[in-house]
Amino acid sequence: MSISKAASGPGWGRQHGREFADLVPTIDLDSKLLSSVREDFDQKYMQKAVAELLGVLAPTYRLPQDYHFELFKEGEAFRLDTNIDFEQANENFTQREPKAGYTLAPDRLLIYIFDARNDLFFATRESAELATQPSSAAIINVKFREILDARSKSQHNIEVFQELVLANSHEIGECFL
Repeated sequence: MSISKAASGPGWGRQHGREFADLVPTIDLDSKLLSSVREDFDQKYMQKAVAELLGVLAPTYRLPQDYHFELFKEGEAFRLDTNIDFEQANENFTQREPKAGYTLAPDRLLIYIFDARNDLFFATRESAELATQPSSAAIINVKFREILDARSKSQHNIEVFQELVLANSHEIGECFL
């Protein structure tokens, strides 16, 4: 018996595929996601995110004392400078994940960072719970710490400003009494 007979004739799969596609909403990967990914190419964030990521993927691998992971834009391309020993990192990674089907390499680490941003983007867009892999959770944790650190710094600056500039001034309510 042929597949087309078993599937009720030729074109049956295409027809049901189109019907299914009509029922599923499509989501455009708009420029907001791409802009967010470009923001993640910040050197400080990238270096912290990769360190945390390696801590999850290859937990016994130790980063070099003078560790760096720097991405540079050169025209339309990027250049990476890092001193990660990928051979050592992969020894640990393959012991932990023997069936992964890939090895750790700079491009793979960047894909993990993109996936984490992607998870954040869609969870935010859909007001959904953030359900993600441990590797993405480690990267997202770095992003949230970065955001909260910036907020704490701003709060501190506001408090210092109020203390220095407004400490001896009268409250607005007192001016009208």
